[in-house]
Amino acid sequence: MSKVLEKPPLVSRSLSSRFRLNVLSYGYTQLVTLAAQLVLVPFFLHAWGTGRYADWLVLTGIPSMLSLLDLGVAQASATRATVRASQGDVPGARRSVQTALAFTLVVVALVLLFSLTLGRWIDWVGLLKLKSLDPGQASLVVVFMSGYLCTRLLGGPIEAWFRVIDKTVGGVFIMANRRTLDIVLSILILMLGGTELQLAQGMFFSQALFVVLVTLFVRRVSPWPLLGLASASWAEFRGIWKPAVGSAAIPLAQLITLQGGLQLLNQIAGPSVVVGYTMARTLMRLIIQLGITCSNALTPEISRLAGRGQFEEARRFTQRASSLVLSVCVLVYGAGIWGGPQIIALWSHGLVQIDRVSLALIGSHTILNVAWFILAAMLISTNRHTRTSVIYALSSLLVLLLWMLCIDRIDPLLGASLLLSLPELVVLVYLRLISKVQFAGEVSP
Repeated sequence: MSKVLEKPPLVSRSLSSRFRLNVLSYGYTQLVTLAAQLVLVPFFLHAWGTGRYADWLVLTGIPSMLSLLDLGVAQASATRATVRASQGDVPGARRSVQTALAFTLVVVALVLLFSLTLGRWIDWVGLLKLKSLDPGQASLVVVFMSGYLCTRLLGGPIEAWFRVIDKTVGGVFIMANRRTLDIVLSILILMLGGTELQLAQGMFFSQALFVVLVTLFVRRVSPWPLLGLASASWAEFRGIWKPAVGSAAIPLAQLITLQGGLQLLNQIAGPSVVVGYTMARTLMRLIIQLGITCSNALTPEISRLAGRGQFEEARRFTQRASSLVLSVCVLVYGAGIWGGPQIIALWSHGLVQIDRVSLALIGSHTILNVAWFILAAMLISTNRHTRTSVIYALSSLLVLLLWMLCIDRIDPLLGASLLLSLPELVVLVYLRLISKVQFAGEVSP
């Protein structure tokens, strides 16, 4: 291969302008996700009614849980590859991306094996108490939605490829439109009176075609042929295993606090409390989306700076971004407390009422999360976040267990709010303590 192709791409924009463009791309991703949550529901309810829609949510949730099998490998590999590319180590970047692809293909094979064997043998209708599907249809829906999940998993190495060739903005925008395609296709099928199986088939085939087209596109614009399996390495996989666990521990922690808290609250409080808590949490967690957007926008840029040894510049920029975003989030938090009761009343057509004190308690975790998550971008960008993520997951589990032990001594809504907030506080304090240690030294690939 010529040396011209092995040179890393030139970086012409300033760090601030690159960050702003990344924010726009990742912000678009969050908007598409929000649209999928808010826009599709009325179409589902109008076309299928609450019963069929509930069955769809329960059944498609089975393949979705298998996405945890990725274990954060794609994200850890993308970070490692980006650092190497910024150092001019294109063979090393290729090794990282191809190792991620090899692992993803193994996961895809496991998912397909599950759907084609156990997925066909299990009586999903009886197990999940489905009312609108027969066993044959339910099994086929699981098969096609498992295939859909596989296409989503294959997007991980492709996103890493975009980051390595310094096309983060375009790559994030393109990959976000996978969800846009889902929205448009779902609305079209629902308006035409399509069934659950037809929707599952449409989502699978459209996403499979999307992955093929995007792969062809990124191959065309890439200065290096990164995709393949020839450079995949077991030693490389061992090297990213710890940061991959760190990447997987963050969603695990949030699963514990969000789903664990909801299930426990449902056992000790009435439906009105559960629904009010859920709606308030959903409303206030919009603040976290801003923090996630900014952290994701920082990550590839910090990886490149770290690869070039510019740690001090990375640290200063992260601190400035954190202060700015946190200030905006505090203002949004205050506005949410002030206008939240009216918004929830309108949203629920007057069926749910919640006071401002409860909103403040439930929403406090969002400010704490933003405060530490952007700071953690320094660690995530260099695959040094494993300990932080494990502390987050363990503290979430510990607080859940403590709430269960003190369940008769604490108000249900207060307990649920503390479950959300205390793990965030623990991680924030931990990061503040270690931030006193200078982030120096050469980043190991």
